Amino acid sequence: GKSLGDEGVRPVLDALARGACPLLRALGLGHDELGDASCLALAAMAAHPARARLEALDLSQNALSGSGVAALAGALARGGLPRLKSLQLYHTHLDTVGVEAVAESGKRGLRALESLSLHGNSFATAGVDALADALRGGAFPQLKRLLLPG
Repeated sequence: GKSLGDEGVRPVLDALARGACPLLRALGLGHDELGDASCLALAAMAAHPARARLEALDLSQNALSGSGVAALAGALARGGLPRLKSLQLYHTHLDTVGVEAVAESGKRGLRALESLSLHGNSFATAGVDALADALRGGAFPQLKRLLLPG
C-alpha cells in the first residue's frame, strides 16, 4: 500500500493530540515516510493527558532527523507517554543528536520503558556514550530489551 507521509498522518495525530481515543495503547507508524513534521505532531500528542495509556510507539523505517527525534524526546522527558513500554526507532536515520536526546529523555521520563530499538541507524560514538552514561545514571529503569546498531 501507499505510505501516508507527514501530511497523510497529520489529521490522525491532531485528533490524538486533542484527546481522541483515550484507550489507545499502541500507535504503529512504521514505514510511513514520516519526517520531522510528524515528530513535532507526536510531541504535541504525547503531552495530552489522554495519551497516558499509550504503551507502544513504532516509528521504525522512517526518515527522522536528530532535531525531529529531539522534539519528541523532549516531550517524553517532560512526562509525556508515562506508560510507554516500547519505543521503536530502528532504521530511522537516527543520528547522534537524536540518540543523545533519547538518552536524556530516559533520565527524566520514560520510567516504564522496557524495549528500545535503535538498530539500523548510524550514529557516532558520542551517541553511544551518552546512552551509556544515561543508563549508568539510572535512566530507563525498567529496560529489558535494547537493540543497538552493529
